[in-house]
Amino acid sequence: MKTWAFIPARGGSQSIEMKNMLRLNEIPLVGWVLNAALEYGFKKVIVSTDNETIAEYCKRNGRDSVEIVERPTHLRDGLSYPIQDVVTDYLSKSKDLKKPDAIALFQPTSPFVRQYQIEHLLMLLNKRVGIRSAYTVASIPHNYHWVNQRTKDDQEIRLINPRKRKTAYNKHRKDKTYSFGNLVVTKCPYIKDGFFAEPSMCLEIDRFDAMDIDMIDDYRIAETLIKAGYWENGSR
Repeated sequence: MKTWAFIPARGGSQSIEMKNMLRLNEIPLVGWVLNAALEYGFKKVIVSTDNETIAEYCKRNGRDSVEIVERPTHLRDGLSYPIQDVVTDYLSKSKDLKKPDAIALFQPTSPFVRQYQIEHLLMLLNKRVGIRSAYTVASIPHNYHWVNQRTKDDQEIRLINPRKRKTAYNKHRKDKTYSFGNLVVTKCPYIKDGFFAEPSMCLEIDRFDAMDIDMIDDYRIAETLIKAGYWENGSR
């Protein structure tokens, strides 16, 4: 199955200025996923960006397989469109005569992608008949389970589902739930409807690898975990 890697890397960010160039262990976040894609050996790695600094970094640190694509103006604000629109726009304009069968979506804010995770997802997508997407997931800790979630209105706070909370009052009574991990691979005909096209298969990974760096606190936690050796000592 012919698969290309796709890295969406805007210069703008709603939470941290130039977040995709934020250095983690001396490597920008975009560099982490670029390195993971290059190490795996994808025939093509597309970096979609609207920023010259990001484009220049990826050119310097990439290989011949890396293609830098200027993000269209209408797909730059990060708010008014889903990510699949960026990918389908690229595919529709690509001059490559042999389009890929699938796209592996690497997001700079999910930097801890390991080689075995890429291999496993591609295996699932390639060998399981009828599967449209495969992605990593991480189990949700008891305290973050949806049954425990609340909404707040001024000073009043309330459970989202108090009836369910009465019966699922401890972790043993809650169904196990999962959040998205760090990588999704989807067959191209189904991307237009979203990367998590069903039926799907998954690979469960640990919460460190599934870390999403959205706010500055996430970045500080990631730095601390790297210094503690979690990245080097994890399964590669």
